[in-house]
Amino acid sequence: IVNFASIESILALNKPLSISDLHYTTNGSFLENTLQALAYPTAYALILILFLSFTLTSKSLKSIKLYLSIPLLTAALITTYFSTHNATSWLQANPLALTVINYYNISTNQASSTQDNIQFSNTADNPLLKNEVASSPSKRNKKNVLLIVLEGIPGAYINSIQDYFDISRNNIMPNLSNIAQNSQVTPSFVTHSQQTIRGLYSMLCGDYSKQSAVTPKSLEYLQLDSENRRQCLPQLLANEGYTTAYLQAANLAFMSKDQFMPAIGFQEVDGKTWFKDQYIKFGWGPDDRAFLEQASTRVQQLEKQGNPWFLTLLTVGTHHPYAVTDEFSQDYSNRKEAAVAYLDQAIPTLMKQLKDMNVLDNTLVVFTSDESHGVKGQPYGNNWGLNIMTGPDIKPGIKTGLYGLSDTSLTILDYLGLGDKGAHLIGRSLLRDYPKNRELSFHSTMGFQYQSTGSVNGCNSSGNCFIFKSENKKLFSSHYKREVLTGDSNHKAYKSLRTTAQQLDRSLITHNDNIQNWSLINKKLFKKSSGRPSLSNGSYINIPKSSKVTITLSAQSQDSSNNNKNTISLKHQGFIGIGKYNKKVSFDNISLPVLSGNDKLSLEYSFYAKEGLTHFSPNLYANINNDLFVDSFTVRIEQTDTPTPFTVNHLSLESNGNTRLFQKNKDGSYGIIVNYTLGDNVDFSGAGTGSQMLNSGWSSPEKWGVWSNSKKSELSFSLQPDTELNNESTYQLNIKTIAYVNKEKNNLSGTISLNGKPLGPFQFLHPERKKTLVYSIPPGVLQKSNNAVTITFNQLKSPDNLGLSNDTRLLGLGLKSMLIEPDNVFYRITSLWQ
Repeated sequence: IVNFASIESILALNKPLSISDLHYTTNGSFLENTLQALAYPTAYALILILFLSFTLTSKSLKSIKLYLSIPLLTAALITTYFSTHNATSWLQANPLALTVINYYNISTNQASSTQDNIQFSNTADNPLLKNEVASSPSKRNKKNVLLIVLEGIPGAYINSIQDYFDISRNNIMPNLSNIAQNSQVTPSFVTHSQQTIRGLYSMLCGDYSKQSAVTPKSLEYLQLDSENRRQCLPQLLANEGYTTAYLQAANLAFMSKDQFMPAIGFQEVDGKTWFKDQYIKFGWGPDDRAFLEQASTRVQQLEKQGNPWFLTLLTVGTHHPYAVTDEFSQDYSNRKEAAVAYLDQAIPTLMKQLKDMNVLDNTLVVFTSDESHGVKGQPYGNNWGLNIMTGPDIKPGIKTGLYGLSDTSLTILDYLGLGDKGAHLIGRSLLRDYPKNRELSFHSTMGFQYQSTGSVNGCNSSGNCFIFKSENKKLFSSHYKREVLTGDSNHKAYKSLRTTAQQLDRSLITHNDNIQNWSLINKKLFKKSSGRPSLSNGSYINIPKSSKVTITLSAQSQDSSNNNKNTISLKHQGFIGIGKYNKKVSFDNISLPVLSGNDKLSLEYSFYAKEGLTHFSPNLYANINNDLFVDSFTVRIEQTDTPTPFTVNHLSLESNGNTRLFQKNKDGSYGIIVNYTLGDNVDFSGAGTGSQMLNSGWSSPEKWGVWSNSKKSELSFSLQPDTELNNESTYQLNIKTIAYVNKEKNNLSGTISLNGKPLGPFQFLHPERKKTLVYSIPPGVLQKSNNAVTITFNQLKSPDNLGLSNDTRLLGLGLKSMLIEPDNVFYRITSLWQ
């Protein structure tokens, strides 16, 4: 299965799966969108079936000769390790082995980075961090700027760039190539790393993105007070009277772009929910045709405001699994190529709309990319970027010289005559000529440094370094000569690359006394929306060894009518130490209450990360049926040698002036204390009070009630403090239920227990679905506090398992209501009379 995932990664990004990317599998939207289309689903299924058939047959197992297989396996592993250890691309290694070895090496290097003997020079003396745009202002102009960021598109698709490097034409983007004929085109243009948020940070803030897979600078930027943030391009232009706007096709919360974009100066920020139309159903957001057509409407709105404007657009259709129909993709070799062609066909429509609005006469248009999804046959094709500039006073033709994403901000400022406003940014202007070559660093499958004409140093995670020399003496070429460095030459190259990478990876924030504080959401209002949107995900933090991690959440529902409910859920995942990746640290044992009216939730819990956490990603989701205000969602990291167990320090619900605290339930979970009055009917619908009793194994409450979604589901409650409980009397439990049974799954059975005492079984046979389950509670079982009702199922199936829908929940019983009363005739007659 990991190899299948690696195949998808190779097709999408021209590199095998990275273990550090596995944290995205906990992100529901990422997983759902990624699995919409696989390259070879039939082949994957067939291989799995054959594999299982072979390994599970006794005949096959008996035929294995241990005396032959053990030495063969040992030889294979040794050969695989050394070939992978010296590999410069996945083509020279077993992709699965490359994934594991890279992760091990990177983790080891990160752990030892503070203990090695690398001597840092002053970062101010690093030529990569210099500002090479003249500080004296040139003539100001008030042109508009349209920055069009094309998801993952490399410059290798442009005909004039292919001709410049003498690479055979593929003509996959003829329309953008035609635009390039009348534009300034920069063939030697690189992205410094991979990942959308890193590329956006680099181009908009005039800085290098981090060269290693650690906490991105965009998240660090958000931790700074506004007065301590160095101003990025949008804010610099806003200071000059520009209206600044950001529009992307995907959900803004992913990678915290909903917070980062306003923080760097975008006054208007919109994402997936802004769009009304979509030609192709695509989970990430509107397809490229729909996106670019509606983007012209955004331009019209900006034009009407009367101020010069800066608009950044980010497409998503060329992101795996690609926004194209099966019919459209039949004319291309694969879905990725088809998606690129589909994007290319959409670009002329946007340009025509801009021309018809007379926008192009007063607007600089820049086509670029956030990252590169790889170029086959290129050793650093995963860093092959795109830059095409067209507009007034832009001279068409090829721009020689080496440039990168970090040069984008200074180039735009230079064009507008505002170069002096960006004195704190780094890089060069693509509008100027420089007599000397420059060094440039970039990182993807390896770490790279451009050294001289046609020569690039590259070092893999194992510390093996190479020199790639292009045949044409340019950055990219049809053919390269690879020279393996050894001995002192290898050591110097690796030391230089690591020194530079660590300088470029400098943190934007300073933590004091081994304590880190990370704010993921701060005073943000989330409006009512359909589905279960993510409020914070896609961002991750690297946590050092021997750390106490404390997470706090403060949120308040805002509904004066008191009719709607908000259901909040949290998930997070990190990779613990070396070789213990995908180790889940779970929120499942914290039962969060449903919020209604103006209910306020406060939560704080902590755990100990003895071996540290790599790519720790706390994710917050909510079913928002009315406005939800998140006051804070934070992570605090404190290094200490004193281990502490998982602990809920505080969990409370403030409702109607009353504050209710939490209790630890019998199954080890935590939840708000729910006081129950004997004889009351508890409603488990979304509007009822029963949702507060739900601990583990439940879906979100619906209008009629709530579904169980686990083999064991539990709810808990305490009796009202003034309840007179007779431990010598029996009581009766009544649960009104609906069972998930149908023609495909014709029975459902299990047992119900109270406080560990089995009360009895239950069974439903199709077509019977609705039933009130009645059980007698023996004396002494019901307690005044901390009661737990547990439902255990014998066998469950999801609608997806049965081929009925894509619902993957293991549905069992649906709870509608519950009632507990004394099991005697006098009480029933009295209740009936009342």
